[in-house]
Formats: sequence, C-alpha cells, structure tokens
Amino acid sequence: MSGQRTLQHSDRDALRDRNRELATLLEVSGRLAATLQLEEVLQAATDGVTRLRGWDTAVIYLGDGAGLRLSAATPPLPPRFPDDLRLILLADHPHLSEAIAS
Repeated sequence: MSGQRTLQHSDRDALRDRNRELATLLEVSGRLAATLQLEEVLQAATDGVTRLRGWDTAVIYLGDGAGLRLSAATPPLPPRFPDDLRLILLADHPHLSEAIAS
C-alpha cells in the first residue's frame, strides 16, 4: 500500500508540474499574440523559457551585420544599457561563428 501511495503522490506532483508548464505556455502565448512589437515578443520568449526550464537567465541574440545583437534578456537589461555593449562580433567568437555557418 505504501508503494501505491508513493506512486499516487508522484503522479500528482508530475501532474502539478505539467499544469504549471501549460499555464506558463498559455501566458507566454497570450503575451506573444498581444503584440506585434519585436522587442516585446522577444522579452516574452526569454521570460517564458526561464520560467519553464527553471533557469535564472536567458538571452536572445539576433544577427546584425558581422555580429550578433543582444535583443532580449531575462532578467531584463537596465533601460539605459549601452547599445555598443549589446553587440558581439562573430570574428571574436570562432566557435559561435562556425555554429551559425553550419
């Protein structure tokens, strides 16, 4: 009987976790559908993935000429974060450059 209770408890925990995941996905999809502003969409994506995966941080970089631009971060960057610090040059990151090329 003890094994059966443990299994039921485990099943309830798994169901609770799955329900949290689905609620987060629903919230994020609502935020994504509510805007056409790229900045808001990307921020919703990093906020959502950190909650879903239990991570502390997430970032999204978008291609920008010969480099990548930090476009969203969780936790969010300060409003006056210098724009020149958002850019990384692919020439300075050969592994990342190779991954993108392949």
